[in-house]
Amino acid sequence: MKEKSIIQQNLKKIIGVIVVSVFAIITIYTVFRGSGISLNELTASLKEASWEGILLASVSMLGFIYFEGEALRVLVRHMGYPAKRSHGFVYSAADVYFSAITPSASGGQPASAYFMLKDGIAGTAVMAALLLNLIMYTLAILTIGLVDILIFPEVF
Repeated sequence: MKEKSIIQQNLKKIIGVIVVSVFAIITIYTVFRGSGISLNELTASLKEASWEGILLASVSMLGFIYFEGEALRVLVRHMGYPAKRSHGFVYSAADVYFSAITPSASGGQPASAYFMLKDGIAGTAVMAALLLNLIMYTLAILTIGLVDILIFPEVF
């Protein structure tokens, strides 16, 4: 029996990376074209930016995606559908990405649902997990707001 080459074994992953890269390039191009920001203005802004702040923001963004993915993973696991950490990260990253490029508040949830359904999670469990995740997110925002009001009442 002839063994498959590394490329043949990972063909779907390679195609996936290419498709995602093309989508990212198209998204970035579209955002720049429609926003009125030129590449020169972006370059100037990046030169003036605090690299420590950019690094901290990037780490925070990855943390947000990771922990939201963990929340989704725990929710579906308790419904009887085990999911890997990497799958939770994909669910959350799809949510964040599509929420950022769509004007509606629920832009990323259908993308998350797609990947969850693709992993064999029942539609009812997917919808319940996404709804519970939205509720937890809303409660977190309300809690942070309440704590801010209690600690810094002069802001209001």
